[in-house]
Amino acid sequence: MFLQLQTLFPYLVRHRWRYVAGFSTLILKTLLAGTIPFVLRFAVDSLTKSFTSETLWKWALLLLTLALTKGVFQYWMRLLLIGISRDIEYEFRNDVLSHLLCMPRKFFRSYRTGDLMSRVTNDMNAVRLMLGAGVMHTVDVILTFFVVLTVMSATDWKLTCLIFLPTLLVSLVVSYFGRHIHNYSQKVQESFADISALTQESLSNIRIVRAYAREELEITRFTELNRKYVATNWKLIKLWGKFYPLLELLVGVTYLVVLWYGGRRVLSGELTLGSFVMFMTYMMMLTWPMIGFGWVVNVIQRGTASLKRLNELLKQPPSIADPTVNISRSTEIRGDLQLCDVTIRYPNSEQRILRNLNLDITAGESMAIVGPTGGGKSSLVELIPRVIEPSEGVILVDGENIRSIPLRILRGSIGMVPQETLLFSATIRENIVFGCPGASNRSIKDVTEMACLNKDIADFPNGYETLVGERGVTLSGGQKQRIAIARALLRDPRILILDDAFSSVDTVTEEHILRQLKIVMRNRTTLLISHRTSTAQYADRIVVLVAGKIIEDGTHEALLRKQGYYYELHQKQLIEREIESVKS
Repeated sequence: MFLQLQTLFPYLVRHRWRYVAGFSTLILKTLLAGTIPFVLRFAVDSLTKSFTSETLWKWALLLLTLALTKGVFQYWMRLLLIGISRDIEYEFRNDVLSHLLCMPRKFFRSYRTGDLMSRVTNDMNAVRLMLGAGVMHTVDVILTFFVVLTVMSATDWKLTCLIFLPTLLVSLVVSYFGRHIHNYSQKVQESFADISALTQESLSNIRIVRAYAREELEITRFTELNRKYVATNWKLIKLWGKFYPLLELLVGVTYLVVLWYGGRRVLSGELTLGSFVMFMTYMMMLTWPMIGFGWVVNVIQRGTASLKRLNELLKQPPSIADPTVNISRSTEIRGDLQLCDVTIRYPNSEQRILRNLNLDITAGESMAIVGPTGGGKSSLVELIPRVIEPSEGVILVDGENIRSIPLRILRGSIGMVPQETLLFSATIRENIVFGCPGASNRSIKDVTEMACLNKDIADFPNGYETLVGERGVTLSGGQKQRIAIARALLRDPRILILDDAFSSVDTVTEEHILRQLKIVMRNRTTLLISHRTSTAQYADRIVVLVAGKIIEDGTHEALLRKQGYYYELHQKQLIEREIESVKS
C-alpha cells in the first residue's frame, strides 16, 4: 500500500504547511473533546455534594464555552483538511491528463476510452475521499483513542482494561474484513470502468449501431456488464452486512461491561458518580471511532485500489518525449526533410510497414504519395510530427535529427489533416481555431474560402457559431474534411500534411480546393497522400509507395512515360471517370 502512496508524496509535501495547520486544529479539537467529559466529572461530583444555582450556572457556562471552542476548531479542521484533498484532486487529475496526452498511439490501443475516463473521474474521486475524510478521520480516531485511554487509565485502570479488551477483537475483525473489502473494491472499480467503456463506445458509434440494427446486441452486452457490476457490489454489500453488526456487537459488549463493573464500583464507593458519568461519556465518544473505523477502512481500501489503477497509467513513461538536453533554436523550421534507412515494424512482430526507406524532400517542395492501401503511406507522414517513431533509421529536419527538436517547436511548424477527420464537440469557429486560438476573423474567413467551406457556413443558421456535435456528427464527411483543412491552413505551417484529405469531397470541390492550395503549397513543404492521380498531379513530385518501398519517383508526366504502377493507376481512373460520365 505504501508503494502506491508514493505517487502522492509530492502533492502532500507541496501542501505540508496547510496539513500542519489542519492537524493542529484537529489536535486541539480532540483535546477539547477529551476535556469536556473530564470537566463533567468534576461538575457532577461538585453538584452531588452541594447543588446550587450558582454552581450549576458556573459549570454549564464552562462546558458551553468548551463545546463552542471545540466547534470552531472542528470547523477549521474540516475546512483545511477537506480543502487540501480537493486541491490535490485538482492537481493530480491535471497531471494524469497531461500524462495521458503525452502517451503514444499504442498506449490508447491497450486502454479503452471509457476505462480511461473512469480512472480520471471515478477513481480520482475515491483517491480524493481517502486523502480528505479518510486521513482526517483516521488521525481523529487514533488521537481520540489516545486521549480517552490516557484520562480513563489515570482515573481507573481496571475499568479501562475491561473497556479496551473488545478493541483487540475490533482490530482482528477490521484486519480480516479489510483485506476482502480491498479486493472487492478494486473489482467494483474495474466493473464500473467496463460499463463506462461500453457506454462510451455504443454512444460514439450510434450511427453504426442503428445502421446494422444492433441495438439489442448492445443492450445485451450492457446488461451482462451491469449484472456483473451489481453482483460484485452485492458481494461487497454482504461483507459490509457482516462487518458493521460485528462492530456494533463489540460496542454493545463494551457498554455492558461499563454498566456492570462500573455500577458495582459506584455502589461500593470505590468510584464516584462523576467518574462513572465521565466513563460513560467517554464510551459515547468512542462509539463513533469504533464504528466509524469500519467506514474509514472502506474509504482507504477503495482509495488505494483506485490509486493503484491510476499508478498503472502513470508508471508507463511516454515513448515519444522532448530531448533530455535543453536545445534552443534560433531559427524556425524551414521544411527540409530527409529520411535515412527508415524502417517501421509492427509491435511485437518482425513484419515491416516501411523497409529501409530513403527519401529527400526540399523545403517548399510539394510531394504526393500514392500507392495501394496498407502500403505505409500514413505511417510515413506520421513520422514527421513524431506521432510514431521509426524502429530503425534517422529522420532529419533541416539537417538536424528530429529527436533533438523540442516537440512544441516541431509540431508547431506542422499543419496536418489526418486520414480520419476528428472534430471536437464545439462550434465550427472553435474547431477551425483549435491550433491557432488567437486567429483574426479575416484569417478564419480566408482559410474557409481556401477550403471551399464559406458557402456551407453561410447556409448554417448560426454560421461559424454552429455546434458540430460530438466528433462532428451533425456534418457530412466532406464538411468535416474541409473544416480540418481550414484548421491546418490557419496555422500557416512550414510543413503541410494532407493524408487522404479529399476522400469525402466530390471531384469538383476537390479541384477547386487544390487550385487554391497550389498557391499555398509554393511556400511550404507539402506531403499529399491520395488515391487519385488527378489529385497527385498538382504536386511538384510524386512517389509510389508499395509494401513499404518506393518503387517510382518523379513528376506526373515522367511517371506516365515509365508506364509502371502510376501509369496503370492513372489509366484505370480515366476509364472509371469516362464510365461515370456516360452513366450521368
